[in-house]
Amino acid sequence: MDFLQYTAGHDDDGRRLDRVIRIVLKELPMTEIYKYIRKGLVRVNGKKSECSYRIKKDDLIKIPKISDCQTNTNSQHLSGTQKIQSVFKNSYVLFVNKPYGMAVHGGGSSGTFNLEQLVKEQFKIENSSISFRTGPLHRIDRHTTGLVVFSQNSEGANIFSNMLQNHLVKKEYLTVLCGHLPMKETWIDIITDSPYEESSKTQGFHTMSIINCISSEDNKKIGKKAQTTANPIAYGNYEGIPITLALVEIQTGRKHQIRCQCAQHGYPLLGDTAYKGTNPQSISGHFFLHSWRMSFPSDNKIELPTTITAPLPEKFRFFIRNHLSQCEFSI
Repeated sequence: MDFLQYTAGHDDDGRRLDRVIRIVLKELPMTEIYKYIRKGLVRVNGKKSECSYRIKKDDLIKIPKISDCQTNTNSQHLSGTQKIQSVFKNSYVLFVNKPYGMAVHGGGSSGTFNLEQLVKEQFKIENSSISFRTGPLHRIDRHTTGLVVFSQNSEGANIFSNMLQNHLVKKEYLTVLCGHLPMKETWIDIITDSPYEESSKTQGFHTMSIINCISSEDNKKIGKKAQTTANPIAYGNYEGIPITLALVEIQTGRKHQIRCQCAQHGYPLLGDTAYKGTNPQSISGHFFLHSWRMSFPSDNKIELPTTITAPLPEKFRFFIRNHLSQCEFSI
């Protein structure tokens, strides 16, 4: 039988041996895991241990290898694939700049990798532990670029998730809209899944719709509140289409929220054909939506600066320089 060796980390400290082994040998029922431990096939610092043993940080734990997908590393090696830009990193969280056209996790077609895979491959996770695996703490659409936050340990994951849940994270996006948005506007709508017939006409994914209900109780049953503020920064004209560079802040985090609400209020994203945006042949359905900046309370418990910003993709910068006049906004 082949064995793999793991080093216990901060998030393993104080946990029962059998509970940690269950995370690694997730294919096995607990009865089999108990049998492995009792027979001494699982060893701690070279010795047989009880199921109830409380693991200590830096313990060396040897575990049987029962499948090819079980490895010591976080993921398979993906050398030669697209490099992911780190924006900020500490012992709690990692902020990366997601490229265009990449899913945050899952949903990748054959031969493609998602952001979660690449982050695990390219970045050393602080305080790596057997019972903790890094992962994204929120998600953005495949064709949205910019900030995505990954956990570095369970404490960072819990604190950041609570900040999101309690609306303590200010999230701002940059986007290019069809039409000239004359002034700052705030939209509050009820957003829900589009009917199947309508959604099936889009490009292979499920879209969202805005609905108007009679009562607040109807709203709760049918959809969820979405609040977005759009602020015009600069105006331009692209192939005869009036356009606006807008700074968009979302107070809620619904699926396709910005794309859906902007379209509903008469300013769809340029090139976003799923939400009826004008699609010039020269950009072929590519739209610009960038998760640009997040802001945090100064007294946050995970040592974050008050703001973190992701640089714009070069294609977005080029578009702004060449098609938007009098753009004095610092990007």
